[in-house]
Amino acid sequence: MKLIGTRASSKPLYAALGLPENATAAEIRDSFICIAMAHHPDFGSGPSEVFMEAMHAYGVLSDPAMRRLYDRHGLDVDGPDSLKKEATVVICNALMQVLGSTEYGTNPVAAVRSALLSELNEMVQSREGMSGGVVKVERGLLDIESRWSGAEEMKEKLLKMIRARLVLTRDELEKLDRNIRIERAALMLLELVNYQMPSPVFGISRIRGGKCVIG
Repeated sequence: MKLIGTRASSKPLYAALGLPENATAAEIRDSFICIAMAHHPDFGSGPSEVFMEAMHAYGVLSDPAMRRLYDRHGLDVDGPDSLKKEATVVICNALMQVLGSTEYGTNPVAAVRSALLSELNEMVQSREGMSGGVVKVERGLLDIESRWSGAEEMKEKLLKMIRARLVLTRDELEKLDRNIRIERAALMLLELVNYQMPSPVFGISRIRGGKCVIG
């Protein structure tokens, strides 16, 4: 359903409801009801996938805090590609360190955010260095392939070793990129905290033996 005179957003959750990003809470509710009437397995004749997408979109956009997070960062913490669980573990670990320190004062959330920002900066710097190293090795490969004047057998052995190292380094870069995305997701999730830790919004059900238990 699209509201008359409006254009649906390109953001998936708004698009699922056929709404623009400035849609009001009432418009979000009304659009979901219309879609549910047309596509719910018990009432409508349309594809049920449409209903499921709309139901998920309504669940996020009808919650002011979740909607604010989605609008600001495009983060759908319960979506199929969510890093929520991994981000929760990162927050748990940082929280345990903070609570074990006497330096965080009266605001543990701010201390966790500061720790995560520090970790993220280190990861980004590490990635920049690693990425620069990959570029240099790739250039070296091109030089060997185009300018090598020695024995062909030695050239092939050298190229094989360098290519193997490149594969490993690229794998490390992929892992680091994922860790950076998890760290950023953790920082985004902190916006949902109302200075009460641990919070069930992260899926943290309890703390047992000094460790967060994911519920």
